[in-house]
Order: sequence, then C-alpha cells, then structure tokens
Amino acid sequence: MPSKAQDILFFNTTLLNYTIHAHLVRDSILFIPARGELKDLQSMKGTIHLVREGEDVFVQSNRIRAKITFPNIPVANGVVHVIDHILYFIYKTVFVETNTTQSLSIFASHLHGIPGDLLSHIQSTVETFTFFAPNNDAFAKVPRTLQQQMAQDDRLRSEVLGAHIVKGVDVSFADLTDGKTLKTINNFTLTVRKFNNDIYIQNGNVLAKIEQADIGCTNGVIHIVSNVFRLDQFTVLDAIKGNNQLLRISEMLSHFQELEGILSGRTSLGGKVTVFMPSDLTMMSLRNETRKSIFVEHSDRALRALKGHIIEGESLSSTEIYSVVLKYTYGGQRVTIQNLDSGFTIEGSHIEANIVTSDIWCSNGVLHIIDNILHIPTRNIMDEMARHGDISSISNILRLEGMKELSLSLSNENNHFTLFIPVNSAFSSIPRARADTLFANSTLFQNVLKAHVTSTGSKYANDLYDGISMKAEEEFLHISRDSSDVFITNNNVKARIIRSDIPAINGIIHVVDTIMYFPFYVAADVMYNNPKLRAFYDLMKNLSEFSNLLQDEFSSITVFAPSSDFLSSLSPGDLQRISANPQALRTIFKGHVIPNGILDSKFVRTNMQHRFTFRSMYGIPFTFAKQSTVAGTSIDAGYSNLRYDLDINRDGFACSNGVVYVIDGFLDYSFKNIIDEMKAQDKLKASLQNIMGIFPPGVEEDFRDINNEFTVFMPASEAFLYLSQPEILYLHNLVNSTEKYELLERHTVNGTSLSIEKIRAICGNQNSTECVLSVNVIFEDDDTEDIVLEWNGVQSRIIQSNILANNGMIHIIDRILFKVEEETTTSSDSMSTRGVNAASTQFSAIVSYLLVLSTFCIVYLVKR
Repeated sequence: MPSKAQDILFFNTTLLNYTIHAHLVRDSILFIPARGELKDLQSMKGTIHLVREGEDVFVQSNRIRAKITFPNIPVANGVVHVIDHILYFIYKTVFVETNTTQSLSIFASHLHGIPGDLLSHIQSTVETFTFFAPNNDAFAKVPRTLQQQMAQDDRLRSEVLGAHIVKGVDVSFADLTDGKTLKTINNFTLTVRKFNNDIYIQNGNVLAKIEQADIGCTNGVIHIVSNVFRLDQFTVLDAIKGNNQLLRISEMLSHFQELEGILSGRTSLGGKVTVFMPSDLTMMSLRNETRKSIFVEHSDRALRALKGHIIEGESLSSTEIYSVVLKYTYGGQRVTIQNLDSGFTIEGSHIEANIVTSDIWCSNGVLHIIDNILHIPTRNIMDEMARHGDISSISNILRLEGMKELSLSLSNENNHFTLFIPVNSAFSSIPRARADTLFANSTLFQNVLKAHVTSTGSKYANDLYDGISMKAEEEFLHISRDSSDVFITNNNVKARIIRSDIPAINGIIHVVDTIMYFPFYVAADVMYNNPKLRAFYDLMKNLSEFSNLLQDEFSSITVFAPSSDFLSSLSPGDLQRISANPQALRTIFKGHVIPNGILDSKFVRTNMQHRFTFRSMYGIPFTFAKQSTVAGTSIDAGYSNLRYDLDINRDGFACSNGVVYVIDGFLDYSFKNIIDEMKAQDKLKASLQNIMGIFPPGVEEDFRDINNEFTVFMPASEAFLYLSQPEILYLHNLVNSTEKYELLERHTVNGTSLSIEKIRAICGNQNSTECVLSVNVIFEDDDTEDIVLEWNGVQSRIIQSNILANNGMIHIIDRILFKVEEETTTSSDSMSTRGVNAASTQFSAIVSYLLVLSTFCIVYLVKR
C-alpha cells in the first residue's frame, strides 16, 4: 500500500475501524475446507463473499478481493486466515488498478501506448470510469499478426481500447441487467447479455464473458472480460495459425488442404463453422511413436479424426449451448457438447475433451481449444488413466515399484484390456483395519488390482451383456444389469459403473464406485445396510449366537439369508411365532449359517462339478447343485422341498469375515403341515387322495395337527401302476380296520420326524433296536443315499426324501407296501354268496382303478 493511502487510512479513525471490522467475523469459527461449497460470512462490517477458483480461495468485501494464502491457523479463541490484500479500503484508481493487476498486463501495456490526450484523460482521478478490461488470455485469442498490428497502429489501438471503457458511470455487476446498453468513450455501443446465468458484454459479433466482476477503485470499477472487442476480422484458419497454443496442429493442418480450405472459408460448408482444435500441450503429451503413427504413418486416420472436430453450417459459442447438445460433424461422427456447472466439454467416439479456451470469435465462425483429440485413442491405458483426476488413486498406485509388472502390461499397446477402475472416493470408505491389511500385503494388493482387469478384449458398456462372465487377471468378473445400471462382481463384491467407455489404444476403462474382490465390512454391517438382507438380520439379531458370530471380524462364515421380500410376504403371526421362540431361532440359525467356512463364489466354482455338499459344524448338509435355470445353481440344507435357485455371483454379498447369499425362503423351516406339504408335491397329485381314502378315518386330521409329529412314506402317483388288478380291487374293497391300520403303520412312523440321514443312522445296523420302522430297510450302496423299504417281498424305493413339514417329514416312495396273495382256488359257492352287492362293489373298484390310472397318465403327460 502506498504511503499516501496509509496516511488516509491511519489518520481516519472511522475508516480504520470499518476496515478492521470488515476482516472480523464474530461468534463464528470457519475452517476453509479443501473441497466443497463455500458460504458467505457476515463480518462486523458487511458481507464477506468466499469464492473457490481451482485450488485457490478468494474473499471479497466492499468490491476488494484478496486471495487466502495461509488458511486455517488455529488460535485460542478462533481461527486466522492470512490474505494477500487488505479488504474494504479502496485506494487505487482504475488506471492504477489496471496496471497492478497481473492478469491485465497486456491491456495495461496498450493503455500506455495510446495518444497522450486520451491517456491523460483515462489517468484522471476525478472522472468516473467503468472498465471492461480483457485479460491476457483474451489477447491470446487474437492472432499474433493482428496483435502486432495493434501495437504499431495508434488508431487501431485507440479504437480497440476505447471500446472497453465507459466514462461517467460506475456500473457494478448488479447493475448489468440483460439488454442494458452502454456507450464507450469512442461512441461504440456495448450491450449486456445473459446466457447460462453468466453475464456477457457484446460489441459487434464479439461476446465477452465477465470473468471477474466488481474490482473497486476510487473513481470507478473494473470488470475483467474474456474477449477483445473490435478484433474479429480473421478466419478460423487465421486464428489457428496465429495462436501460440495451436502451433503443432497448425503445422499438421498444412498437410490437409481440404481442411485448410474449409477453415479459411474458401470451401463453403453452408456458412459458418464451429471448430474444436487440440492444443499444443495435448499434442506434446502424446508419445512420439503415437504422434508418428497417427499423423505420419496413418495420416488418413488423422484426417478422419480432425474432420470430426468441425461442425458445418453453425457458429456454436458457449452462449448457445445451455446444457447438452448433440451434433454431427463434417466427418459424419456424432459429438456431444455439454455446458454445465461441472465444465464445458465435448465428447466424440467415447473420447471426452475439456474446452480449455472457448469462444474465439472469427469472421467465418467460432474456434474452441480443447485438451484432447476426439474420435481416435491416442494414449495407452496407463497414460489415459493419468488424465482423469477421479481415478488418480489407482493411477498413482500402479506406478509404485511393487506394481511394475501390472503397469508394464497395461502400457503394452499390443494387449487389449477392459478395466474397471475404482473412483478415488472408494478408498475413503475403507475401514482403517481393512486398509492396513490391504496396504501391508503387496501380494494381496496386486491381486485386488488384477481383479479389476480382464485381458479378454476391449469391451464398451454396451458389450457388457447381463449374465456374461469374463476371466479377470485374478478370479472372474460377472456382469449384471438392472435397468440402465451395469454392475460388475468379483469374489462376491459388487461395483456399479458410474462413468463408462473411456477408450485407450489398448483397451477400455470404466470407472466404478467400489473396490472389488476385497470386502471391507463384517457380515453384521453388510446385512444391516443391505435392504435385501435387513429383514432377516432384524429377525435373528436377538439370538446371541447369530449376532456375535456375524460381528466377529475373525470368523469365517457363510449365511443364507431369506430375502426381505420373502419375509414381508409372511403373516405377522408366522413371524411372531418365530421371533418369540428361541428354539425356532436357534434351528433357523443352524440351518442358514455355516460358522466354519467361507463358501464364496470362488470356493463354489472350484468345488462344483455337478453337485457338492458342505457339512457345517452342526452337521447340517448344505448342498450346491448345478441347475438348467438362469441362476445356474441351487442350494438346500437337506430338505428337498426347501431348495432354492442361487446365482452365486448376483445373490452373494462378500464380507470381511465371510459371504452372505440372499435366497427366496427358509432352508429348514416350513409353514405347512404334512397334508398341505404333500398337496404341493407334483409327484403326489394323482395318488394322495386315493391313499388317504384307503387309510383309516381321522388320519388326515392327525396329519394336520402341528402338535403331533410324523414320518410319512407316501407312495407316488406312479405307485398304482405297479399294482395288479386284484390288488387294486382289494384295496378299494378294504373294510377291515386292522388291515387299514397295518397299511398305515407300514407307511408312517408316529411321534418322530426322521430324515433320510437319521434313518441311515438308526436303521443301518440290522441288529439295531433303535429302528422304529415297521418294515425292513435296505441300503443299496454306501456311496449313495438310495434307500429301499421292504415288506413281504414288496420293495419300494425312496425317490424323493426329506420333504419338511411343520409337524414331520415326508419321503416319497415308488410303490405301495402292499400285496394280495393270489388264491389258488375259488369255489363257486363262495362266488355265489357274494350276490348282487358284491358284484356292484367289484364294479366300483374297477371304476376307481381306471380313474386312478387315467389321472396318473394325465399327470405324466402334462409333466412331459
């Protein structure tokens, strides 16, 4: 601050107090965050506006702006932020402020070169001015030859500079309303325009955006703008060849006369053109061999790509693009232009570029400078990743010494990969203990990274079909789709693609929201936070064995959780009966949790041929079997009626201490009694009613009583086919209650529920006194579960076992344990004594036999 300004400030107590108070915020402690939105503060003298520009934060008070150079210095009673300029106190004239603002150095140098009378006029301290001052970037948009001409031509310089100065008024940013006009000191008209919530100043064909507003001065105000007025009489080709950011592309264009003709206006494309040209920084960032390959050895590819940077017939500035615009280029390629709060970008053939310099107004259109080459990949995967800040964590990790092998492979342009790269924020959600485990084990870390890479080819998101699997460098990648979302799963850890289709020379990159392969959270957290699993967690959490095991980070568990949709379909009474019964909860726990093994997708795939069984420490057999269904696998815990389809990739959720699968019901708990469960079995549809009609009265009521317990060996529909006609007739004429009870006894065990495993255990020894079956049990093969029941020479095989009901167990057998010894003689007297009633009964039996037989045939044909 000059001494004169200091004298004014320090000898004016009121002004000094106001200035000091403008720097103080009372009753508020604000630490400046590194990212995110900044809100205004109310100081003891006016409002302090905070603005973030890139990595810098600026504060503004009373039209004085300062940069925070040292933020967040804590003190006993608050926090201090050091700034590079005093706030509130304005002490510079517009001329002095222009000369001391670094970004206006070119404009200031031209001011010193204008004729003396105009210069002295601008230097006046008593007249009021509003400057719309072009910054140095604005002058860089003007071709070099035109800048040189302006430096040598006083008339042109005075015309250009005067077009940016309004005399006699102090026009603040708030006064710049859409459509307002102002007259400059050399009588040019400036018109205020509002586009996309930004304010532009227009003179002739040039629109200049206000980049920084309200720089307060003692005799006016300065607004810094993005373009220079009165200097637009040059073609797009002139702009390219005269721009210091485009020297490389200018040289290359000299080899493509077709493009030069279009850009110069010599070849008409129906009027104006909009052109997006890659900067020299972009060109120099490419490897030498890449530049040589594209622009020398395969120049036809370069020509096609550059045609895709030109839009014919339109002059599209940032002011004419309000959100997202789709256009077709001169080369026929489609491009997507976006002008959003997040930035001004263009995308072509899946390649995105930032528009780093916009709106170079030319006589035949508008030129934008971009930071990438569209339509043709120009970087290998490693180089391409380095361009994207949102995946910098993985990009940097791959450059570590321990990752050299993988990074070299990803740099090899002869390979073809598809990568699913976790976004940076995925790392911030890792619990500290798991992060330590991951980063301390370099082999594990490499495997985790490899789990995101497949060398099976370059695949865009549209090529990732629902249900396909790809061999990753570590394990397998499985694709699933839900509406427009694409999910990738490896080792039961699922990630969602949040940004797709970033092309590289040797592959395609997709950005995902989660780190795959390596789970972070224990099963309790996974189930609590997953809507599909939450209901089962809430049902079981009060059982200490369950909750303790799931929270133990050192356990190795597999959980089969009935889905929330299934549980919500149950009646409140059913759920209440389970939750209020500790024994029921304990049974469900043992039938749905393997506390001694992690049966994740890798384990299942490795062990699966056709089927395999894993027996838990509680002795429960969990069987995985291949199926021809979409899911591909089924799971049961020993009960054939409680077997569910299971997609080991889609339905599994990895945990740091195991894996949780979601299934469509209980594995070891039935809500149906024996009768209702038998009615649900296809194999019993044609036999159940007939068999129940043969059993003694009252049996059906017994089978419905949940306070009783039974083991039932129920003949299948096909069982009647093995009976002779006399046997059918005999059964349907059976009136002897003793015989009925004997038949029932052969097919049921009262008072106990016997699984096939229990039958093997208690009846396996011929001398066993524990076998409660009234028939013989034959075990055909120790290596299989085949069991045959035998009575009086009739052998009946168990063809479906372990059908669980809430009051017992059902096994379906292929024959009725019944036979009639054929009579060697039949006397005429005995025949005659039967009379008409006997003949009628026999006829009814034959009809019943035919009905049973026809019913079975219909069921058989339907099943086929």
